Amino acid sequence: MIDGATYVLTINRPNQPSYDIPLGTEALRSLVMAIADDAANADLIETLAAHPAAAIRAVVASYDCLGSAAIEELEVDGAIEVRRALLQSRAFQRQVTTERLRAFASGDVDLATTIAGDLDLFTEIDVAIIADHLSGHSDPAVRIALARCTATPHPLRRRLRRDLDADVAQAASESQSL
Repeated sequence: MIDGATYVLTINRPNQPSYDIPLGTEALRSLVMAIADDAANADLIETLAAHPAAAIRAVVASYDCLGSAAIEELEVDGAIEVRRALLQSRAFQRQVTTERLRAFASGDVDLATTIAGDLDLFTEIDVAIIADHLSGHSDPAVRIALARCTATPHPLRRRLRRDLDADVAQAASESQSL
């Protein structure tokens, strides 16, 4: 592996020979998906967050037991699938700040759309600031998600009712009447 680590499954049975089975990325990914997402495994999960394969980091990024340092590293990961998976982590949702989320949303339309639709999941942000930022996004899909989000401030939703894109305006009108 590029990082110098080797990944091996070791099978030990009493009074029997042991077996060491080298693991490739796909086998390791399958095993990582089976690791319990809890404090007992937090150190292992954080170690795997630095794995050279984006497929491994993407699995790890969705875990809720991630610490702040791992979250900050994964936030700026060069692989978009890692950053997309990070949005699913409750640890990320609880720890990300308004400014960090704003920068995070600027990196990809899918990220911005997901954030716009799930504003209520982020506990440490100023929803009004993030919503206002996303309301100016050039992609209508982001503004539609924002219009449909129950956490979107009502004054902003009223503004989206006048959006130049008819689908955005319709989504805002429909959610306003709910």
